[in-house]
Amino acid sequence: MAISKIIQSLNNSALHDKRLTPHPSRTVGGTQYISIFLNRRGDAMALDLSSGSNNAIFMPFAIAPARVLPAIDRTLYAADKSRNSNVNVPELQDRALTRFHCSGLGQARDVMNYFAELT
Repeated sequence: MAISKIIQSLNNSALHDKRLTPHPSRTVGGTQYISIFLNRRGDAMALDLSSGSNNAIFMPFAIAPARVLPAIDRTLYAADKSRNSNVNVPELQDRALTRFHCSGLGQARDVMNYFAELT
């Protein structure tokens, strides 16, 4: 599946965002499947580079419950539900996750900015 231009743009922005750090156990800029970033307090956000038009962004449900960014479609992944095997860093593995499905670059940036500003 082709990399979404929206997620690719967000990945490029995240690489230059001083509030975010590429995950230390992952390739900077991501693999062909996933790119993972940490915010200042150590939470992880994964950009699903292989999600195509779904423009998917994963983060722990604990920091992204339904009341956060309610206009953006999402899927809840219970801790025991199967998921993208590339989302296997300790900060995301075996945890309930929110998978945002962003309809455009504006929504994707809203998710990234929310994540980056958590303190």
